Amino acid sequence: MRWRRRRGSEPLLKSPADSLACCLRAEGEPQADREARHLNRPVQPDLVAIGRIRGAVGVRGEVRVESFSSFPDRWGEENGLQILFIGRDEASAEMVRVASCRTSSGSLIVHFESAGSRDAAERLRGAYLYIEASALHPLSEGEYFIHDLIGMEVIDAAGSARGRVADVLTTPANDVLLVRDAGREHAIPFIHDAVELVDPLRRMIRLKALEGMFED
Repeated sequence: MRWRRRRGSEPLLKSPADSLACCLRAEGEPQADREARHLNRPVQPDLVAIGRIRGAVGVRGEVRVESFSSFPDRWGEENGLQILFIGRDEASAEMVRVASCRTSSGSLIVHFESAGSRDAAERLRGAYLYIEASALHPLSEGEYFIHDLIGMEVIDAAGSARGRVADVLTTPANDVLLVRDAGREHAIPFIHDAVELVDPLRRMIRLKALEGMFED
C-alpha cells in the first residue's frame, strides 16, 4: 500500500511585487488610515497557500482562483471560509473578507468585499491566497502535506545524510520526492518499498535499502 498525501499548498514560486496594500490604494483608502493600519498590524501568523488568483471575471470584482487544496469542500460556503490572507508572498499578505465563493463551468470564482470593480480584481492577478496553518484540514495517519515534507533531511538505510526534499512530484504511479544535495538531484519514490519512516518532529525521512536509489 502506498502512502497518500494531501496538499495544503504547492511549493510557491515567489516573485517580487507590490503588496496588496499598494493594489488597494486605488479603492480610495485614505493615506492616514493605511499608515495607522500598518502601525497597528499584529504579528503575521503562519500562513499556507491554498490558491492563486488567475484573473478577473465579469465586472463586479470577482476573480478566478486556481485551488491548491486537495480537499474539494475547502471552498464550500457551508465551511465558513470568510477570512483569507492575500499577497504576492507570506510577508506581504493581508487579511481580506470573502463576500462569495462559487463554481462556474468548473472554475472557482471568488469575490472579496474589498474588490468592487473589474479593475480592482485585475490588479490582484497572480496574488496567492493563504489561510492560517491552524485552519488546515486534519490528516489521517500516513498522510502529509507537501509543505511539511519540503526541507526535510533524507537519511539512507546506512544512516548517511543524502540531502533534503526540494519538491514533491506527482506521477500516475506514485508521488516522488525530489532530493537535492551538493548540486545533485535524486528522485525517490514515496512508497513503502523505499521509505522506512517519516518523522515530522525531527524533520527527517529515513529510507530503506533499495538498490540503485542513489546511482548517478
